[in-house]
Amino acid sequence: MFKALLRVITLVSVIGAGGWAYAAELVVMDLPLHTATREQAHSAITRSGGKLISSVSDLDKYEVRDIGMPFATEMEAVYLEDQLVMLQYEFVPRGRAGEEQLRRVSGQRYGEPIERGDFRGQYIRDGKYAWTVEHSMQLVFSKAFAAREVYLTYVNLTLTKSLEARVAKAEEERLKQVSEAASSLF
Repeated sequence: MFKALLRVITLVSVIGAGGWAYAAELVVMDLPLHTATREQAHSAITRSGGKLISSVSDLDKYEVRDIGMPFATEMEAVYLEDQLVMLQYEFVPRGRAGEEQLRRVSGQRYGEPIERGDFRGQYIRDGKYAWTVEHSMQLVFSKAFAAREVYLTYVNLTLTKSLEARVAKAEEERLKQVSEAASSLF
């Protein structure tokens, strides 16, 4: 769980908080993401053809080859107190044409990310392209250098702030325990 939560925080930290195109509300599989609960997300994903692979604490992983999205292979959902914080698709497009198709569909639906003018180019650099949307949500299209996988991630920025505070508090408590244990040795 902690690894998944750190990934959400890292993703949002790298992207930042502003300067991107503004798009409409994020709805996936008829599910408004900004209010989705774990039960609602699970129901929507399985109803659309997704199959639960694993569920550990606040992280669910699905196989999604049958949901009707070209090149989609897996999806991860991260929760905070039963509320959806992040939903991430993994795509494995077939060659450059498949990747271009994913970018074209994202661009048609959400517009161009303002700070990255190369989004619809023949090749994209590694990195992240983001859109800020209604209800403090963010959509992130990302691809690592020389990787085949492309990720489309939906992030609830409000819940991510709560998650960051929780992780910081847990780390502070852990350091306090380590410090107390070390002082008791002397």
